[in-house]
Amino acid sequence: MLGNIVDERTNKYWIDCHAVFEPPWADNTCKEATQFPQPEWSNLEEWDDLLVASIEKVTVAEAIQLAENRWPCPVTVYLYDPGDEEELEETLMSNCVTIEVS
Repeated sequence: MLGNIVDERTNKYWIDCHAVFEPPWADNTCKEATQFPQPEWSNLEEWDDLLVASIEKVTVAEAIQLAENRWPCPVTVYLYDPGDEEELEETLMSNCVTIEVS
Protein backbone atom coordinates (compact mmCIF):
# COMPACT_ATOMS: atom_id res chain seq x y z
CA MET A 1 0.00 0.00 0.00
CA LEU A 2 1.32 3.42 -0.94
CA GLY A 3 2.38 5.55 2.01
CA ASN A 4 4.38 8.32 0.30
CA ILE A 5 6.25 9.23 -2.89
CA VAL A 6 9.59 11.06 -2.95
CA ASP A 7 10.48 12.14 -6.50
CA GLU A 8 14.25 12.60 -6.91
CA ARG A 9 14.21 12.56 -10.74
CA THR A 10 15.89 15.48 -12.50
CA ASN A 11 13.18 15.47 -15.18
CA LYS A 12 9.82 15.13 -13.42
CA TYR A 13 8.04 14.71 -16.78
CA TRP A 14 9.97 11.59 -17.84
CA ILE A 15 7.80 8.48 -17.54
CA ASP A 16 10.59 5.92 -16.92
CA CYS A 17 12.34 5.73 -13.58
CA HIS A 18 14.16 3.56 -11.09
CA ALA A 19 11.94 2.92 -8.06
CA VAL A 20 13.03 2.09 -4.53
CA PHE A 21 10.48 0.93 -1.96
CA GLU A 22 11.00 1.32 1.77
CA PRO A 23 8.79 1.34 4.87
CA PRO A 24 7.69 4.93 5.56
CA TRP A 25 8.48 4.73 9.28
CA ALA A 26 12.17 4.57 8.34
CA ASP A 27 11.90 8.33 7.71
CA ASN A 28 10.29 9.19 11.05
CA THR A 29 13.54 10.82 12.19
CA CYS A 30 13.58 13.22 9.22
CA LYS A 31 12.65 16.81 10.00
CA GLU A 32 8.95 17.50 9.34
CA ALA A 33 8.29 13.93 8.16
CA THR A 34 4.85 12.42 8.56
CA GLN A 35 5.11 10.07 11.53
CA PHE A 36 4.06 6.62 10.39
CA PRO A 37 3.46 4.13 13.18
CA GLN A 38 5.96 1.30 13.21
CA PRO A 39 4.20 -2.08 13.41
CA GLU A 40 4.94 -4.17 16.48
CA TRP A 41 6.42 -6.93 14.32
CA SER A 42 9.01 -4.67 12.76
CA ASN A 43 12.49 -3.78 13.89
CA LEU A 44 15.60 -2.70 12.02
CA GLU A 45 16.85 -6.24 11.45
CA GLU A 46 13.56 -7.67 10.21
CA TRP A 47 11.91 -5.06 8.00
CA ASP A 48 14.95 -4.37 5.82
CA ASP A 49 14.96 -7.91 4.49
CA LEU A 50 11.21 -8.00 4.02
CA LEU A 51 10.31 -4.60 2.66
CA VAL A 52 13.16 -2.69 1.02
CA ALA A 53 13.24 -3.31 -2.73
CA SER A 54 14.50 -1.75 -5.92
CA ILE A 55 13.09 -1.93 -9.45
CA GLU A 56 15.00 -0.69 -12.48
CA LYS A 57 13.38 0.60 -15.67
CA VAL A 58 9.80 0.91 -14.50
CA THR A 59 7.19 3.56 -15.25
CA VAL A 60 5.88 5.82 -12.50
CA ALA A 61 2.44 4.24 -12.90
CA GLU A 62 3.89 0.73 -12.51
CA ALA A 63 5.80 1.79 -9.39
CA ILE A 64 2.62 3.16 -7.82
CA GLN A 65 0.69 0.03 -8.77
CA LEU A 66 3.37 -2.19 -7.22
CA ALA A 67 3.34 -0.11 -4.03
CA GLU A 68 -0.44 -0.50 -3.81
CA ASN A 69 -0.55 -4.23 -4.49
CA ARG A 70 2.70 -5.87 -3.39
CA TRP A 71 3.19 -4.80 0.24
CA PRO A 72 0.91 -5.53 3.21
CA CYS A 73 1.83 -2.24 4.86
CA PRO A 74 2.52 1.32 3.63
CA VAL A 75 5.72 1.92 1.65
CA THR A 76 7.50 5.06 0.55
CA VAL A 77 8.37 5.00 -3.15
CA TYR A 78 11.54 6.87 -4.10
CA LEU A 79 11.79 7.71 -7.81
CA TYR A 80 15.19 8.21 -9.44
CA ASP A 81 16.43 8.80 -12.97
CA PRO A 82 16.83 5.50 -14.82
CA GLY A 83 20.48 4.49 -14.93
CA ASP A 84 21.60 6.99 -12.26
CA GLU A 85 23.72 4.40 -10.45
CA GLU A 86 25.80 6.95 -8.55
CA GLU A 87 22.74 8.47 -6.89
CA LEU A 88 21.31 5.04 -6.15
CA GLU A 89 24.49 3.74 -4.53
CA GLU A 90 24.37 6.62 -2.06
CA THR A 91 20.72 5.94 -1.27
CA LEU A 92 20.20 2.19 -1.31
CA MET A 93 20.84 0.03 1.71
CA SER A 94 23.25 -2.83 1.26
CA ASN A 95 20.49 -5.41 1.73
CA CYS A 96 18.09 -3.93 -0.81
CA VAL A 97 16.61 -6.62 -3.04
CA THR A 98 15.90 -6.19 -6.74
CA ILE A 99 12.50 -7.40 -7.86
CA GLU A 100 11.26 -8.17 -11.35
CA VAL A 101 8.18 -6.58 -12.87
CA SER A 102 6.10 -9.18 -14.65
